[in-house]
Amino acid sequence: MNRNLNGDRFRSPFSRPADLALVFLGGVAGASARGLIGELWSGLWSTSAINVIGTALLAALLLRNPQRRLRLTAGIGFLGSFTTFSAFAVDTLEATRVVGVANVVVTVGLGWLVVRLAVRR
Repeated sequence: MNRNLNGDRFRSPFSRPADLALVFLGGVAGASARGLIGELWSGLWSTSAINVIGTALLAALLLRNPQRRLRLTAGIGFLGSFTTFSAFAVDTLEATRVVGVANVVVTVGLGWLVVRLAVRR
């Protein structure tokens, strides 16, 4: 029997239509929030800030060992669509070499730091 990090029996988020609906609803909200922030503050560093904030929120959520429905809606749905690796990659490639390297170091470094801080509580 497969178990996830929280010790629950592993089930795909797509194993039940109700689970898929929770991921969908969270995803719509997360993508909408991401789009709104992108409209208000566009550019390389806004993507990095969104990804670091999303990483911190996901770490905080998972450390609280929430119920499955909250993990599906907030974790996979909202934060999965709020953060964006693809925009991070494109922003990095479109930047100058120095700025692109700085973007990778800052984003990944801050992401690691916020998770370490969350784990230390």
